[in-house]
Amino acid sequence: MGSPPRSSPSLSWRRVLCVLFLPLVSSGFAPPVKQRNNFIFERRKLHPNPRRFDWSHLTPRQLKNRSRGIQTEEQAGRNPYFTLEGHEFLILGGSVHYFRVPRASWRDRLLKLRACGFNTVTTYVPWNLHEPQRGTFDFSGNLDLEAFILLAEEVGLWVILRPGPYICSEMDLGGLPSWLLQDPTSQLRTTNRSFVNAVNKYFDHLIPRVAPLQYRRGGPIIAVQVENEYGSFYKDKAYMPYLLQALLQRGIGGLLLTADSTEEVTRGHTKGVLATINMKGFKVDSFKHLYKLQSHKPIVIMEFWVGWFDTWGNDHKVVGVNEVEKSVSEFIRFGISFNVYMFHGGTNFGFMNGATSFEKHRGVTTSYDYDAVLTEAGDYTTKYFALRNLFESILVRPLPPLPSPTPKTVYPSLKLSHYLPLWEALPYLQRPVTSNVPLNMENLPINNGNGQSFGFALYEMTICSGGRLHANAQDEAQVFLNETSLGILTDVYRDIDIPSITECQLLRILVENQGRVNFSWKIQNQQKGLIGPVTLDKIPLSRFTIYSLELKMTFFKKLRSAPWRPLRGPSSSPAFHLGTLMAGSSPQDTFLQLPWWSPLVPRNCFWKQKPCCLKKDSTACHRAGSTGVCSSMAVTLGGTGILGLRKRFTCLAPGSSRAPMRSFCSRRRRAAQISTAQTSAGFDSRLVETWMCYLWMWRTNCAYNPNTAPGLNSKQRTKNRLITSLCCVEVSRSLASNLVSRGKKEPSCLAGGESETAFYSTVGNGWLD
Repeated sequence: MGSPPRSSPSLSWRRVLCVLFLPLVSSGFAPPVKQRNNFIFERRKLHPNPRRFDWSHLTPRQLKNRSRGIQTEEQAGRNPYFTLEGHEFLILGGSVHYFRVPRASWRDRLLKLRACGFNTVTTYVPWNLHEPQRGTFDFSGNLDLEAFILLAEEVGLWVILRPGPYICSEMDLGGLPSWLLQDPTSQLRTTNRSFVNAVNKYFDHLIPRVAPLQYRRGGPIIAVQVENEYGSFYKDKAYMPYLLQALLQRGIGGLLLTADSTEEVTRGHTKGVLATINMKGFKVDSFKHLYKLQSHKPIVIMEFWVGWFDTWGNDHKVVGVNEVEKSVSEFIRFGISFNVYMFHGGTNFGFMNGATSFEKHRGVTTSYDYDAVLTEAGDYTTKYFALRNLFESILVRPLPPLPSPTPKTVYPSLKLSHYLPLWEALPYLQRPVTSNVPLNMENLPINNGNGQSFGFALYEMTICSGGRLHANAQDEAQVFLNETSLGILTDVYRDIDIPSITECQLLRILVENQGRVNFSWKIQNQQKGLIGPVTLDKIPLSRFTIYSLELKMTFFKKLRSAPWRPLRGPSSSPAFHLGTLMAGSSPQDTFLQLPWWSPLVPRNCFWKQKPCCLKKDSTACHRAGSTGVCSSMAVTLGGTGILGLRKRFTCLAPGSSRAPMRSFCSRRRRAAQISTAQTSAGFDSRLVETWMCYLWMWRTNCAYNPNTAPGLNSKQRTKNRLITSLCCVEVSRSLASNLVSRGKKEPSCLAGGESETAFYSTVGNGWLD
């Protein structure tokens, strides 16, 4: 047996050198490992798959094998993505709220969603509508949630359910019932016992209705969202885990989500669910916080805002079609699932609208058009066709044919025949509440102890002297001495002067709830009506009689037996009006136009808000807010005989819907009849000054003749004449009474020798030039 070979000295040194320097060589010449802080958005690293998607068999009715459901997969060089039963799947969602669309139109809107190329419909569930009173639940008619979900399944759409309990959605109190505000110890959106007890009772009725419709049980619901945007609220870190368990214990499973802004996603997320984000457009930096939270999960944009909601007194919000198309293209390119908010906005029926409270309280408009993919009326838009073309480019099979446009009819003008003054309607309403102190709406002992949610409340009390009235009216109130209007109270302007009186009289404060704030910590303090004491010269008033004016159908049924008067002209006080529309046996969609009419208590009375009707550019007249803003003005200039203005300045809505100009402030008749239409108004002098005369420093008793003013051209004189006339028409109540009491002849607003017809014709031809 031979001896073992000797080691070569040179070989040993090489080995030693390799051991010593290998780490240095590796670190210096090997490809560097980049520390990522975001998802993959570099175009050069993407490996686009040239094939198109074929999801024709991945619909609720087609998909029979449901063993795996929605899963997450990862591949090198791309972002994580969803699979549905093993097939790569993008959620292409669109929001349609069943409670904002007439039930008869549900199928039309869902078919249009499907024909556009979407595969999922997303909807909120409003607690306040489904449980208007404690323990009383309503899932019928337009609130039949199960029917809506099953209809989506029939059409071929998956469903993402967002059951709250808080939903925001520009709903009154964010979709929370107003009776929650009765308990002063309750803390909304926390684990406060009073609040979670109410949530549990609600979930006990809601969840058993929707749990059988989940994906794993053969239904179309592929995901459920836990609460909504809690990161911006974040009062209680135990709240979101509590809600998650509340859903799981009642049978909710599968894909669970949270939804938050890009900056608040880490605070709003809870362990065990998929975090999603909301945004108005694709920006790479928007995903950094989401990546830190869950880098190995697919990206979902729960709300991609293609428009925005409107509030009274503000311009209509729009988002350009090119911006929407560009963002959606990027979402698809990088494998991002998304939900378009809104695909179809619909309407805030009745008083369901919420409000904002940033600079001031502003109610959300009745229209929830949202500049969405479909208009409020369900009509197609350029956004619709842009998205449809984009989706067609990524799908193998052709999209379903477009549903026909919704038929519409122009009905004959409706002539109002009768009216009922509010004061004469009071005996026919439910028995009023009497209280030594004013009660807010929520704490009125009505509706089985649940208070009043929406509408108006009338507070009456007896006073025996004048003075300075102070009251906190939420959100706006009209003040009357007997039946004479004294002025307006708001959440900002809380004082008004009561004239001297020689005997005791009835003081009336008519308060309008214009919508509870739906976002931010302010939801905790959204009581409506008169809040706190009402004082006269700092002395608290007492013995209130309070009428609830909820304006429900039961409310109007009580007025059928009241003595309605034939309508021969404008009413001089708040009143209900009656007319009959002959729609035939098969009514169709139409546009309701209310020239010269307004709510009981006027909104947006101040000139500084400039209703869009006064803009010559018709594009400035938006399809949602324009009608709303204009209709919220109370007195039409046309009503004072200025027909040229009424014809010239109109708001044009899509489909040639016309909303003629409304006007500026609350209407009431005074002793002087200053126009051929016999319409005039009287206000507290401070309101007149705030409104128009003060704007041009016109304080006049209408005796001033603008034609004699030096240094004015004819156009300026025309403008000043109108201002003078309107000051005359809207002259303060005190001025009018002083003129009459002094026995003076009724003041004239006309130039010497000029007829009213000539004056109004001249004014109507161009005072705004």
